[in-house]
Amino acid sequence: MKKSNFKNIPSIQKISEQDEFIELTKLFSRDLLINELRIILNIYRESKNNDKVISMDSIFNELESHMKELLEEHPKKIINASGVILQTNFGRAPLPNQAVIAMQNISTNYSDLEYDLKENKRGGRLNKLKKLINRLTNAEDALVVNNNASAVFLVLKALCSSKEVLVSRSESVEIGGGFRVPDVITESDAILIDVGTTNKTYVKDYESKITANTGCILLIHQSNFKIEGFTAEASALQLSRLALLHAIPVIEDLGSGSLIDLAQYKLPDEPVVEDVLKKGVDIAMFSGDKLLGGPQAGIIVGRKDLIDRIKKNPMKRAMRLDKVTIACLEATLRLYLNPETLAKRLPTLRLLTRSIDEIKLTAQK
Repeated sequence: MKKSNFKNIPSIQKISEQDEFIELTKLFSRDLLINELRIILNIYRESKNNDKVISMDSIFNELESHMKELLEEHPKKIINASGVILQTNFGRAPLPNQAVIAMQNISTNYSDLEYDLKENKRGGRLNKLKKLINRLTNAEDALVVNNNASAVFLVLKALCSSKEVLVSRSESVEIGGGFRVPDVITESDAILIDVGTTNKTYVKDYESKITANTGCILLIHQSNFKIEGFTAEASALQLSRLALLHAIPVIEDLGSGSLIDLAQYKLPDEPVVEDVLKKGVDIAMFSGDKLLGGPQAGIIVGRKDLIDRIKKNPMKRAMRLDKVTIACLEATLRLYLNPETLAKRLPTLRLLTRSIDEIKLTAQK
């Protein structure tokens, strides 16, 4: 049996006395380098290849590699050749130049984030953002949190805790990253009530499940899958009429959600937030970094009385936006104030509306 080289692993003290180590201390703290050495030497000790020759050179090669990795920027800029413009793994929507400039300006300076310059007193950080969203969606009020999963959770926590939430079986879904609607409902302390069947759910199915403890009807937009063929579903308009009779809200998770009608660009149909609210949906939630084309955010719009209740939930503070995201989202939303130039100024829409010839030219480059 061969003698293990592990016994010949030099001590950290001896390694730290070498010229190579001393040179590295000019770039990194000694404590950081020592800790990284411990990690490297432990890897050697736990290796199944115990005949590996362990020299000072190999140790310093490993150490330099580890430190180089720590210095590497992440995320890195890449070319998206996947064919999916809003690719989650690639960071979803690329930001417009105006948003990038706004982020840079606000991140390197002080700001009136929570200060009203006109009244000379403390103000709300979302006041301007809410005004923009309300104008663009015709909602009574709005609230924005750090992502759409948070938005769904917060709405259910604030409005339906200990109450029943009616969800069609066809919409009790899982999306990317293992995010499951039933789990979110449970974590919000609401009670999931399955309605209808996987392929067919009627208004009468919802009506039969309504009790004195019903908190809401929850609709989930099927944004990443389709059920086709022998199907039936209740419309938001039908359900809003039913909900009104029983004094319960209709809440809809739109997923992407669009502020404009994409049909004008000959793109596939996606729910327009304003149209959804017109159909009687009381609260709608959608993402900031998908079709909207901005930063990651969860946007909640709808009835003011319900938004006021959501705002009072203590979890809201844990999900609030920072100043950079607010500046970025506001700058993106301002582009929507001029629909005529939107397709040129918003990268997401510009990429979605490219001609085949332009896509081919990009691919060739």
